[in-house]
Amino acid sequence: MSHPDSLPQVGTSKDGGALALSVVPPCQGGAISDEVLEPETVPAWLAGFQSSTATIIDVRPILTAGREPIAEVLAAAEGMPQEGGLILLAPFNPGPLRSLLHERGMATYGRRQGERLWNIRVVRVAKSPSASRGNGPALARSSVGSTLKLGGATQRLLPEVIPLRFFGVALVAHALAWAGLVVFAEAFPGFRGGAGPVLGVLHLTVLGVFLATAMGASFQMLPVAFALPPPARWPCDLAFALLVAGGAGLIIGFGLSEPGPMVGGALMLGGAVTLHAVALARLVYVPGDNSLLRWHIGAALAAIACAVLLALGLAADFRLGWLENHQDVALAHFILAGFGFMGMFVLGFSQILIPMFSVAEPAGERLGQAAFVLATLGILSAVVGVLAEGRVLLIVGVLAGFGAALCHIGQMMRTLRGRMRTRLGPEFLLIRLAWLFFPVSLGLALLIVLDIGMDLVPTLFGFTLIFGWYLTFLLGVLQRILPFLASMHAVRFGAKALSPAKLTTPELLVVHQWCHLSALVCVGAGLILANIWLIRLGGLVGFVGAASFIAFGLDVLKKTKAHIATTASLKTAAPGRSVVDG
Repeated sequence: MSHPDSLPQVGTSKDGGALALSVVPPCQGGAISDEVLEPETVPAWLAGFQSSTATIIDVRPILTAGREPIAEVLAAAEGMPQEGGLILLAPFNPGPLRSLLHERGMATYGRRQGERLWNIRVVRVAKSPSASRGNGPALARSSVGSTLKLGGATQRLLPEVIPLRFFGVALVAHALAWAGLVVFAEAFPGFRGGAGPVLGVLHLTVLGVFLATAMGASFQMLPVAFALPPPARWPCDLAFALLVAGGAGLIIGFGLSEPGPMVGGALMLGGAVTLHAVALARLVYVPGDNSLLRWHIGAALAAIACAVLLALGLAADFRLGWLENHQDVALAHFILAGFGFMGMFVLGFSQILIPMFSVAEPAGERLGQAAFVLATLGILSAVVGVLAEGRVLLIVGVLAGFGAALCHIGQMMRTLRGRMRTRLGPEFLLIRLAWLFFPVSLGLALLIVLDIGMDLVPTLFGFTLIFGWYLTFLLGVLQRILPFLASMHAVRFGAKALSPAKLTTPELLVVHQWCHLSALVCVGAGLILANIWLIRLGGLVGFVGAASFIAFGLDVLKKTKAHIATTASLKTAAPGRSVVDG
């Protein structure tokens, strides 16, 4: 370090050219000092670290400028000579970034030097099993341990075709669901349940989009989050086959009001859910970090098991007529599947996805715990209240759910306030909108319990919950997850990791986002006004947005394959050459 008052900073030119060094004034937090506020175990290599010759990257001004520093840091680290060093200055301990450096043969040591200043020292180490074990980075964790362990993540990836299949089904089902709104628009106002096209469209969304996304994301992301080996391939493949076949049978059975396909589809879906639950149980119920995520996923698995049992009974009842309270059982199934399974999955995965997307430390441990307790209480109270016809329990359930929504949103906002990523990506437009729909859907549920606006509210509640909260949230997540997983899989094929932004086509996402928002407004207004043409218009606009999202997914795949092919050709032409992609 030449002088404590002027620190060299690594930056990139606007056209993405080579890295260049420039001198910038120190950011708030002060110059480097020897005070260590939260020491890690000091590694042996630190004694020989040459601070005077090390390259210094201050990511704070990079983040303030709205850029993501990960690509720049990785590029500088890849270009670092064997005997060289790198000093990284950050607002807090950047655990995921340190994991990525470790995965590339680096060792790191971090020390806190102020409220918003961490000094991370990086060197290149020999790639050996002992070195890998002894020089692993210390991850930034909250007290609940909700952090995504990216170090060694490529060894915990399933074959890329597995998540690709699930997400591909979700994208296609998303488009078909909007098309269903166009075709069957006249049946949606005043819908109160029962077999028919509307129930088929709703299950197309729930099974085709929600369940497929949940399965694909959990099969792939939970091993990464828990630093455990992924499940075997065969249960993933079998679960996918049963999901597609069972979902198609059930949806066709609902659309045609035919009990046979309903029962057969429900049985196959039960098999898919069972395989999924057994594969995840090995990950979720092993003691370790990410306790909030484990609690939520465990509760989601318990809820879906109960929901499947009720679904089998409901499907059989269409043929046998043995249930005296079919509508109540159907509502209990809806609560368990909608709030118990999907709700807990959304709340649970938010513990790792929101910090990862915003480059932030997880925050609000008590709020997260309170949200889980209130959500669990709300689901149990609502289910018992429905089956026992107890209005007081239903009111308690809705109010507890509303409290869970407020606690969860408060926790997520607290996490975002401490983020490193100054300018959030376009995915947060949808994610934040979904957070708004969460308590709104519960407010509509309370009106139903109190018998207010029964001619309008039930259908509006279902649309707000399914299309407003869950679908909007999952689409926002998929905007980021698809390029993120593509980048990780590219590393498996020998390519350097690409920033997700490099695999994203913003124009396609803009079309999708505004079409999705317009569709929600049109369909919502159509339901309120009982205007069939507004509903059809919303469905058509939503379909256009869904087509744009499919194009986005295909473009991510195309860019990833091109990147892998380019890397392979460069390695063939110049063996041993280091190829760095920002």
